[in-house]
Amino acid sequence: VPFTKIREWFEQGEYRPYGHEGLVEVLVYAMCHVQPWIRLNRVIRDIPCEYILGGTRCTNLRQVVENKMRKDNLKCACIRCREVKDNAGALKLAQHAELVKRPYISSGGLEYFLSFEDGSREILYGFLRLRLSTNAGEECFPELRGAALIRELHVYGRLVRSEEKSSTKVQHIGMGKKLLQEAEKISREHGFRRIAVISGVGVRTYYHDRGYISLSQEGQFQLKQLRDSSVQQLSNTFNLSHQTVRIVVSIVLFAVVKLLVRYS
Repeated sequence: VPFTKIREWFEQGEYRPYGHEGLVEVLVYAMCHVQPWIRLNRVIRDIPCEYILGGTRCTNLRQVVENKMRKDNLKCACIRCREVKDNAGALKLAQHAELVKRPYISSGGLEYFLSFEDGSREILYGFLRLRLSTNAGEECFPELRGAALIRELHVYGRLVRSEEKSSTKVQHIGMGKKLLQEAEKISREHGFRRIAVISGVGVRTYYHDRGYISLSQEGQFQLKQLRDSSVQQLSNTFNLSHQTVRIVVSIVLFAVVKLLVRYS
């Protein structure tokens, strides 16, 4: 296109663009082999044909590629193509979904892509992105110092009111809660004592109910102190708040100490 360096290379004969068929083959290979934690929002830029000086002029290239993949019985591995969407049997399938953990190194830190998927790994119900880094943005956000960071939590499926229960929808069956619990568990195992989450205004109550608090009105993050694993297990098992668990544990310890003093 005009005003680009690559146009100069093209006019000087230093760059030769892909032909249409060759480009389609490259994109088919890329979409079949993309990492499962990547979402391909766009495959080709929306550029008017009159600005294209060389290469394919196909403006619906993604559709062309997907049609070829469908014909060849191939499937894209990206998030966008694996979302459960409006699958009629989504809830029935979701009840057998498996929690998948995929760690990888990125930008000087350890990332975990946690997801609920079917056995074939072709249907994605929800996912969480967890970053474990000793300096995850602390230069700009001091509250992140020493904290694990949940960058994204998303459960797919048609929107359902929080007070409703649906026999055909994936939302509100506990997947988000389980993904959070797994992220907290992994963070504790890696030595983190705090965990933060990027939270918009509309979901802050959701995270607050699960122990995450805002340090200020202006802050973009909610944080949670990671408790001892035994306290966390009690909380999860009996669906109790951390404060209730601490009170119960304190009462039990006091009773034990009192008995030891009496019979010593």
